[in-house]
Parts: sequence; C-alpha cells; structure tokens
Amino acid sequence: MEDENKQVTDQENGLDVKKDNISKTKSEATVTEQIEKMRKRIDRESNQKNQYKQQLEDSQKQIETLTEKLKSVRNDEEGNDKKNNNSDLDKAISENEKLKAQLIRRDQMDTVSQQFNEAGVVVPKDILNLVVPAGINEKQVSTNMKALSSFYDAIVKQVKKEFLKSETPRVNGNDNKPFDRSELRKIDDPAKRVQLIKEHLDEF
Repeated sequence: MEDENKQVTDQENGLDVKKDNISKTKSEATVTEQIEKMRKRIDRESNQKNQYKQQLEDSQKQIETLTEKLKSVRNDEEGNDKKNNNSDLDKAISENEKLKAQLIRRDQMDTVSQQFNEAGVVVPKDILNLVVPAGINEKQVSTNMKALSSFYDAIVKQVKKEFLKSETPRVNGNDNKPFDRSELRKIDDPAKRVQLIKEHLDEF
C-alpha cells in the first residue's frame, strides 16, 4: 500500500516537473525567438558594412593596379592609351571616394540615431537624412543635431505651456449648465416636474 502511494506521489511530482519544464520551454522559446531576431538583424547590418568594406578594398586594389598600368603607360609614347587609362583611374578614384563617403555617412547616422534614442527621442530616417546629409563633416552634423534638439525642446515647451493655459476640466466631467430652479417653475406638467426634481435632487 505504501509502495502504491509512493508511486502515485512520484507520478504527480513527475507531472509537476513536466509542467514546469513545458512552461520554461515556452518562455525560453519566446526569448530564443527574440534573440534570434536580434541576431539576424545584427548579422544583416554587419553584412552590409562588410559589403561596403569589401567594395572599398576592391576599389583600392583597382586603384593600385590602374596606378601600375598608368606608370607603365607613361613609359610608352602612345598618347591615346594614356587618356584611356587616366579615365579608368579617375573613375576608380571617384568610386573609391564615394564608397568612403557612404561609410562615413552611415556611421554618422548610426551615431546620431543612437544619441537621440538615449535622450528618449525616436528620430525617423527621413529626419536623420536631413541631420546628416551626404558630404557633411562632423562639425556640421553636431550643429544640425543641436538645431534639431533645440527645435524639439521648443515644441515640447510650447505644448506644455498651451496645455497649462487650457481650462481646468469640471469635476463631474460634464459641460452641462447647473440646474436652475426657474426652469422648474416653467414646466406645467407635474410628472415632468417630479422627474426633473429626481434628476437634480442633490442640487435642492
């Protein structure tokens, strides 16, 4: 008999442990899903940065090879070949500069977005494009950030001021005028009078 009771309690304990394990796995699954989403986002952003870096490295290699070609062409006496190679070199240099500018701008936008988020302000991407336009230096970005911050603070201050100017709401939350006894005298029907008195009994 005691063995049977022990087996029953062991089975109940086993069910409790299974329930606990199931609830733990559900919560672990949601946490795991969130972690997986964040990991995918981080991987995607790092892949984009790696692509920019790879493009930058490729264009630098192209510049080096084109520079070597240019040196070899300079030794030759053919003028047309020099012009073609110069244009290729110029294209590679301009592409390299564009990629560098894109990397710098992306880093600036990430920094600005992070600083605004730390201040509790969520800035949309189109506003970030205004704060960090293409071909801008750090000093101008800082100036734009200060201008946007002061504009935001001014709007918040103005809204608070207007909010404080507004009328205080009534306690009952009703805009109806208070009951007037002269209205009671104007009603000829006694049933309507009694009804009106019942509705405004606390005002007598």
